[in-house]
Amino acid sequence: MKHGASYRLTVWALSALLVTQCLLMLLPRVARRAGALRRSANATLGAAAGAAADAAAGAALGAAPNASAAALRACLLAAALAGPAGPAGPAALAGPAPPAGKRTSHGVRCRGPQAAEIARAKPIAHSNCFDNRAWMDVLLRETAHLPAVTVVAVGCNKGDDFVAQMRDWSGDPRFSVSEYRASAARHFPRASARACPPGSATTVAVPRRAARGFCVEPMPRNYQLLETCMRVLRYLGPVTLVPAAVSSVPGEESFPDGDAGAESLGLGHASAASVRVNVTTLDEIVRGANISAIEFLSIDTEGNDVRALLGGIHTLAARKVRYLEFEYHKVGRWALSDLQDLVDLLDQLGFDCYWALNSGGLSRLTGCWHDSYYSERFWSNVACVDRESRQTHRAMQRLAGFA
Repeated sequence: MKHGASYRLTVWALSALLVTQCLLMLLPRVARRAGALRRSANATLGAAAGAAADAAAGAALGAAPNASAAALRACLLAAALAGPAGPAGPAALAGPAPPAGKRTSHGVRCRGPQAAEIARAKPIAHSNCFDNRAWMDVLLRETAHLPAVTVVAVGCNKGDDFVAQMRDWSGDPRFSVSEYRASAARHFPRASARACPPGSATTVAVPRRAARGFCVEPMPRNYQLLETCMRVLRYLGPVTLVPAAVSSVPGEESFPDGDAGAESLGLGHASAASVRVNVTTLDEIVRGANISAIEFLSIDTEGNDVRALLGGIHTLAARKVRYLEFEYHKVGRWALSDLQDLVDLLDQLGFDCYWALNSGGLSRLTGCWHDSYYSERFWSNVACVDRESRQTHRAMQRLAGFA
């Protein structure tokens, strides 16, 4: 995207939207914590909150102009000083940071050698076709008492992973991955093959319950595959198909017009053939469908993952997401965005994040960042859990070696 007048206008619009959302979340917290604000206005806290706000602003705006970053920074700084988002939120910053390696209000922090030791194993290079069964089993057991659940897949692609998620979360055997793949092969025989082998089913059978699934896919041929197979198998109803791209602001943009099953195309990708598609945000989807909670959120937008998450900032800050997964690599917007800043922002919102490994293990990212991850970029995946999902959080900590 060129840094012309239209780019600056878009950036200012994004900045205004994010600041507005931030202020809407901030106002009731200011009222609750006016006393804490007065006690917190000291130099040490100001420096710590300013650093956190700078990092979050960098993640939100990437290469945006300084004035826009300053506006968002001011709001994030105020939010840090105002304290937690609610009863379940992380504790407010209070005084100097504790020694590295100690448990804090944000969970575990690595000492320098610990972060280097994790990075030496190159988790980023072993996280493309990850196996999440070990912690997903725990998450399903922890949530088995819920009478209804919601699954959201941003970048639904061919839909077989989404069908597997619906089967796991609903306990409904009608959601059959094998039948879905057979239907896709029958109606779209030329659809591209999967980049990763099919994942294995979880070992937890939850009681059958109501489940809402939102399958979001912008590419026309993929959407046609999804609509055909979901209709033939009578999945529509519990499943809502959303024909749109997801980003930080709504609108309309060009999208590569790829073949059915293509997995490597996204917003901002150069393509000889393109189509205009609607762009929505995660917050818009949540508001429009009156979603009160998302138990499982996956984001696979081929480089636009940061913007997709920023477009859900209100949903994330309200602690409506229990668990989320997203991709990281060097294509699309990731070429200009900062994973460390995004992980730090999610930390402020109550999440711990990990490299999700092909071996079925995890390597901790939150509080354990290593700068080698900037230079050694591969197609990899990050898994994040709300720390209030205590059983799943403990299990993921053990898998990451932080028992």
